[in-house]
Amino acid sequence: MKPKKQFLVEIGVIRRHPGSRREVRLEGVLGELAVSFANVPEDQPIFLEAVLEQVHEGILVTGSLHTVWRGECGRCLMPAEGILETDVRELYAEKIDDEMVYKMTADTMDLEPLVHDACILNLPLSPLCKPDCKGLCPACGANLNEESCNCEAPNDPRWASLSLLK
Repeated sequence: MKPKKQFLVEIGVIRRHPGSRREVRLEGVLGELAVSFANVPEDQPIFLEAVLEQVHEGILVTGSLHTVWRGECGRCLMPAEGILETDVRELYAEKIDDEMVYKMTADTMDLEPLVHDACILNLPLSPLCKPDCKGLCPACGANLNEESCNCEAPNDPRWASLSLLK
């Protein structure tokens, strides 16, 4: 038995009444969505609130989605997490002649590809555990958020000849 599509929406009524609108509130999980250092865990629900509007070209989906992301801080390598919130505005059509349009059928549209793409495109590529994270000491590797170190920054050999000017 195939699992039920969580972001599948019936659109038959909207299609029969040009200019009509329908509000939807959907919640579902898509499995793990990941980029290099951040992900939406596979059991984390994603919430979508959208308005479906019949337009000449198809159905315009306008709304917002939010979920929680987790990852590894790009500076200190400690766990990081945050809220992924983004607005969406995409067109669905039956006849696709453009790769920027999502596909729909006469009676249904699957918002899962839209939710997937919006999450992946808005995950942080280099997340931070906190905005003022100090990171790791490049010499000894100490986490500068938790302790200070007495290491001296190494001199860059490319600038060594400038020290002769003193």
